[in-house]
Amino acid sequence: MNKKIVVAILFMVLFSCETTEEPELKQSTNDPVKAYIISLGFEEENIVEEGDQYVVEGDIVFAKNMQIDKRDLSKSNARQKQAQWTSLALVRRDLQSVLTISIIPGVSSGGEEIGEFLPEIQAAVDQWNAVPNSNLHFTVGYNLPTGSYNMSIRGYDLVSRCGQAGYPNPNTHTPGSITLDKAQVAALSFERRVKTIMHEIGHAVGFAHTNYVAAGETGVEIAGAAGPDANSVFNAGECLAGGGTVLSSKDKIAIRILYPKVAYINNGNTAVNTAISQDWFSPGSANGTIRAFPGSVVSVTISAYGPTSTTTIFSMSGATLSGGSNTVNVSSSSRTETFTMPASGYVTWNGSFSRTTAFGSGHISVSLL
Repeated sequence: MNKKIVVAILFMVLFSCETTEEPELKQSTNDPVKAYIISLGFEEENIVEEGDQYVVEGDIVFAKNMQIDKRDLSKSNARQKQAQWTSLALVRRDLQSVLTISIIPGVSSGGEEIGEFLPEIQAAVDQWNAVPNSNLHFTVGYNLPTGSYNMSIRGYDLVSRCGQAGYPNPNTHTPGSITLDKAQVAALSFERRVKTIMHEIGHAVGFAHTNYVAAGETGVEIAGAAGPDANSVFNAGECLAGGGTVLSSKDKIAIRILYPKVAYINNGNTAVNTAISQDWFSPGSANGTIRAFPGSVVSVTISAYGPTSTTTIFSMSGATLSGGSNTVNVSSSSRTETFTMPASGYVTWNGSFSRTTAFGSGHISVSLL
């Protein structure tokens, strides 16, 4: 059976293919959530209705009250081929390196108490965090205060499966939530409990099942991680015996491809509006954040272009620039500084550009060393 590592939805394809036609969305339901699930490549007859949610492939869930933008349907259709697509279900950049998981107590969730699985959850998180050159970084805690976490794991009697998770929200690009069946997970060995949690974290950040073909579903192969992978933790049936219990080499390749380690700058603290540079073509000022994986060494280049009398001023707080001063003033020249990204994953910046002639421009760019 041909098994492939796939992403949950169509993302910007890593090889260039051109198209001149708008894809035709094929759907046979008026339910927007069902239509969205179908647009991801799942067959309508395989969508199972369970209370207030839909379930596909055994452990991937979609809330019935999920808010769906019509653009999510027009852009996403896993049956279309040889086209370029923007990701609809990946975690947005400003959250990738600061993913905080809270274990929800059973008494407050109306479900089962799974605090005893904290060691397994931490071990799963440690494996995700150890993937080299990935921008994803997780921390975990028990019963964290509301507003201090952006992912959750809770316990509930799932009857027919040991765990489930939702894909990232297509509108907010926040990660999905994870649910574990306490009794079924407890019956597994420590290693398989860790695998189950790693598997569900994969769904929560946008991965489908590696062996989706065996399940009769469609998907999008991740270029660079193709081919059979019996050891992938993302294979369906994570609670069953067999397969790997650690992230496989292809799992790690896929994670790096979808979530590469990057540095970026944004203007006005709009975290989802990201770029690698801030440019001025006329005098002005701006501010925002620079974000990257905690501990990364970030290079910042400040430039002022023009024949004479052009000035770009850059200041930063939250870390220390290599030159010793956190304010850099360049006139008709360019200068590069470096700093180490703090544990928060971001620093704040202010910048301005001025000139005394009609020509010239200012520029600030960031990159990882």
